[in-house]
Amino acid sequence: METIVYGLVASVAAVAFQVVVNWVYARCYTVPAAGRFWHFALLSLCVIVVASLMEGWMMFSFCPDAAGSGIPQVKLRF
Repeated sequence: METIVYGLVASVAAVAFQVVVNWVYARCYTVPAAGRFWHFALLSLCVIVVASLMEGWMMFSFCPDAAGSGIPQVKLRF
């Protein structure tokens, strides 16, 4: 029974993630692209900057050990 519940929860989470991604894409890129170029360019830049800042904050807050590219660590193991 647990496996079925885990599968259902994972499925709902995956579908919800896809719906949110499609909604953000439509609101931030598709609709502004139909308007003026500078409006689209400015909004695109703002979305990229805000998303990058959010990602940096989350990495710093929740996973500070995930710094760097990881290439030196892989080279040390082999």
